[in-house]
Amino acid sequence: MATLLFASAARADFKVKLPEVNPGEFELETVGSYGRSGNPLTDNEKSFVHQLEYGFSNFWKSGLEFETDRAAGPGNHLQFDALTWENWFVMGEPGQYWLDAALFAVYSRGMLNGSPDGVKFGPLLRKQIGPTINTVKSFFG
Repeated sequence: MATLLFASAARADFKVKLPEVNPGEFELETVGSYGRSGNPLTDNEKSFVHQLEYGFSNFWKSGLEFETDRAAGPGNHLQFDALTWENWFVMGEPGQYWLDAALFAVYSRGMLNGSPDGVKFGPLLRKQIGPTINTVKSFFG
């Protein structure tokens, strides 16, 4: 069971979400991970997230993620797992208020048979204290 929990946590979506939007900015990014253990039964795990994002205004950014995954072990293939729609709703310009804040909302459509759809939402919070920038995200769903 512990291996199953670890495998599902080893996703490529390690990107830190920030409470900011740059209007008119188009972003294209691929994030990936590759697992190699040396044991053929637990080797060759892969995960990739391809992201397209666009800042529609100074308070709203939206994006699509194409998520692919390959389970560890022999005979497994890379497969299209999910299509995800993300939205940032930012409350003010960076530094305008005591705390930079945004609402982050996500809808994910499972692309494999039996894969559930998912909804997550929650605040993105950022505060600069001296030379450090502290970011907190808390998702529900």
